[in-house]
Amino acid sequence: MVAIYKYRTALHMTQAQLALLVGVTPNAITQYESGVRKPNILMLKKLARALNTTADALLEPINIEEETENE
Repeated sequence: MVAIYKYRTALHMTQAQLALLVGVTPNAITQYESGVRKPNILMLKKLARALNTTADALLEPINIEEETENE
């Protein structure tokens, strides 16, 4: 779920801020972004809403190296 990281950082949002918006711990956001843990469909919808995007966009695979090089 590296796309969560992409959309979160584009909004200049911290993991703690996103966690507060969707009702989980910052550690859960870390786990979602690293792929250790996957959000369920309800959480995916909350994340998409909080990040001003769609659940489909969050599910798209992205290359983190390319994203950090373009910043």
